[in-house]
Amino acid sequence: MTKTGFSINGNLQEKYHDVYTPEALIALQEMAGFNKEIKKVMNTRIRRRSDRQTNKSKIQFLDPDQNIPRTVSTRPTTCFCVVESFVAFQ
Repeated sequence: MTKTGFSINGNLQEKYHDVYTPEALIALQEMAGFNKEIKKVMNTRIRRRSDRQTNKSKIQFLDPDQNIPRTVSTRPTTCFCVVESFVAFQ
């Protein structure tokens, strides 16, 4: 990673200059700050999956009274809207 928080491999920026526009680069720079949180969430998920496999346990449903981290409730008692995006950074 560079000081911008992301890197573009090889000559891809020059090769795809129509994709890597100045506006796109600014957007990538802004999103790079989320990369640490995304990796943290993914590592937690991988660990949870591994534990289930080791213990031969099934996926459990979330308690209806619990909230999913990083989500916004659109209907407090019946519906949750997941507000999470996945962006891969090199």
